[in-house]
Amino acid sequence: MSIDTSASINQFRKVTEIARYLGLAPQTVRTLISEGSLPALRIGRIFLVKQTALDAYLHGATVNPQSQAKAA
Repeated sequence: MSIDTSASINQFRKVTEIARYLGLAPQTVRTLISEGSLPALRIGRIFLVKQTALDAYLHGATVNPQSQAKAA
């Protein structure tokens, strides 16, 4: 029995990749993970974040400019 990991491994992002993509320090991404805000898989010293989890986090962090204007 073999496991096809070629498709599934591309669904994960390393902390450094996420940090570079978002313009954050890697430690900030690790903090989000440790707080439970960003779900991740830990393998040894490496944290891997599923792309769908990152997308969901970003979607939840999206600010609607119209609602911000009403609050001010």
